[in-house]
Amino acid sequence: MNSKNIRFIFSLCFFALLLDFTVILSAEISNEQESTTEKQKLVFLNWAQYLDLELVKEFEHRFNAEVTEVYFETSELMNGILAESGGHDYDLVLMTGVQVEAYRSLGWLSPITEKQAPNLRHVDKRWRTAYQGVDGYSVPYFWGTLDIGYRSDLVLQKPTSWRNLFDASESLAGKILMLKDSRDLIGMALKALGFSPNSSDLKELAEAERLLMTQKPYVKD
Repeated sequence: MNSKNIRFIFSLCFFALLLDFTVILSAEISNEQESTTEKQKLVFLNWAQYLDLELVKEFEHRFNAEVTEVYFETSELMNGILAESGGHDYDLVLMTGVQVEAYRSLGWLSPITEKQAPNLRHVDKRWRTAYQGVDGYSVPYFWGTLDIGYRSDLVLQKPTSWRNLFDASESLAGKILMLKDSRDLIGMALKALGFSPNSSDLKELAEAERLLMTQKPYVKD
């Protein structure tokens, strides 16, 4: 697989502090405090398997905390979960960089300072300001790429471009899985058509829609 051709676009993700963030756990908590104070509760809205469970256990032990993770499958579902509570039922959320500004403008996020998170000084400024409005309201976590995965023992012609994903053979009908995230879906279709995955041109978006609808019968429900 030619990763240079099928690699999509990096997506920088952030931890963000929600409005009702009531506990900032500091390394200054002493062992005496840990043994005598009530456990501090932290509710984390997150994608599944994005945090090592052993790391969560270590965090809970070190800071006398109880972490509850609530999982979501797509950014759209996360938006709905937060909209239901107005951002008040969760302390931390893992989101993509493009979402931070919208949440901040809704008043759902609390600011975070280097005093509260001193390791922020080790994060290069370009990552902390990669998206509008994120600095001071989020902590960069990671970035990655979106690729095509396939079984080489079943797919006779290996994909070398995003277009291959949409021009699949009849033998693959009903055997293709696509991400449920609308931003990713539209971005893939735009890329397959030779457009920018971030295009906002209405004609290009209409073409991407037609391509997705043409592919739909081949996608496994």
